[in-house]
Amino acid sequence: GGLLVSTSKGLFRFEGGRFVETDLDGLGKLRAPDDLLNLLFMPNGDQWAYGPTRVYFKVRNGIWQQQDVRNLRRGAIGLAQVDTAGHVVFVCTNALLMRSAAQAAQASPVAAPPQVILRAVTQLMPDGKSIHLPLTGDSPTHLKLGDFGVRFDFALPELVRSGSKRYQARLVGVDAGQSGWGKESIYTYSDLRAKEYRLEVRAMDSQDRISTLAPYTIIVDPPWYATGWARAAGAVVVLVLAWLALLVLAGYRTRRLEREKVQLENKVELRTRELETAIHRLDMMAHVDGLTGVPNRRRLDEYLQAVWTNCAEQKKPLSLLAIDVDNFKNFNDQRGHLAGDELLKALVQECLACLRRTEDLLARYGGEEFVVVLPGADLAVARNLAETMRLCIEGSSLGVTISVGVSVAIPNGDVLLADLFARADEALYAAKRGGRNRVCVLEKAGDKIVQREL
Repeated sequence: GGLLVSTSKGLFRFEGGRFVETDLDGLGKLRAPDDLLNLLFMPNGDQWAYGPTRVYFKVRNGIWQQQDVRNLRRGAIGLAQVDTAGHVVFVCTNALLMRSAAQAAQASPVAAPPQVILRAVTQLMPDGKSIHLPLTGDSPTHLKLGDFGVRFDFALPELVRSGSKRYQARLVGVDAGQSGWGKESIYTYSDLRAKEYRLEVRAMDSQDRISTLAPYTIIVDPPWYATGWARAAGAVVVLVLAWLALLVLAGYRTRRLEREKVQLENKVELRTRELETAIHRLDMMAHVDGLTGVPNRRRLDEYLQAVWTNCAEQKKPLSLLAIDVDNFKNFNDQRGHLAGDELLKALVQECLACLRRTEDLLARYGGEEFVVVLPGADLAVARNLAETMRLCIEGSSLGVTISVGVSVAIPNGDVLLADLFARADEALYAAKRGGRNRVCVLEKAGDKIVQREL
């Protein structure tokens, strides 16, 4: 019986003749900053809220929970509705997501995090053979002392984007402490002495939830002559002490050579890391804009050629947004160039937050001009994203506005990349001529180019 309004600034309820901010049972705290949500109320009292990239759900008299739809969503979420059977349907740019009433009733409010598992434990023999060791069992795995290595292979079974899983691991008895969080999931150890070792592994999933592997124990048994009874019998052999002294000297020399070898390997590894760092810095200098941190003109040209070819092969649309900061020269004249630089860096962060997915690219074209490449985005998606960016900058505390020109084409033999770029640029200047702080679209209708303003 009340009136609720959702804006990019928050949720508001109409009370006493005016709008007042409301948390709506915790949804206000859960939503992302500047997230423009749509609200959907079910006949049974359940509630949904959704934006372009996120979905939230609250059962009647329950609490709001964000629903993980990253693996299912294809593009931005633009619409939701309930059909006659009680199914909730979300309409994405390139997909339909449906949740039935029965599934909603049975679903757990909080999904259990995936658990890290031990995939394989392998004994590596000096002749190149591999022996797979048991993964289960309450008793430790016993190995005879010898010249071999042991490889541990573990994994976190989470089907999300590549590179989102991280691990910590150590072999107690060899490593002094846990390793840092990293993507490495295979650890190999060699030259194991006769004693007990225990593998400990922790894994962090894409939502920073941590799971722990049950400790895996290996015992390297000493040879027969190193057992207790053999040592007792050898204590009476006094005549061999001189020979044992020579063995001690030889062992000392061997350990010294091993230390020198390790030191040399560490130096080589250090030089290799320094070289990799230098190569990475050179690549950053060549492809990243030094002020804003986004790809520069050179990287933009390379990426456009690649996605143009890919969209042509898949017969998918390619959209460009040409963005210009309105009256940027006046801003520089009034506040100085340092303030202008800080403005561009802050503006880039606002625009990056509006992108849909990792394939979308924001690049600095020059000065206060930027270009957004949207592979697979049709006219509606590109226009909505451009308007979202414009509203985001207009509503921010930056004190400036932007004008955006939009062009869309499906690459083929009749359309050139230069034509698409030229239409985006022409649309940008049409937006600036029309008064700035607006989005203008140039789309091809037959043999004519039609200008549309949003």
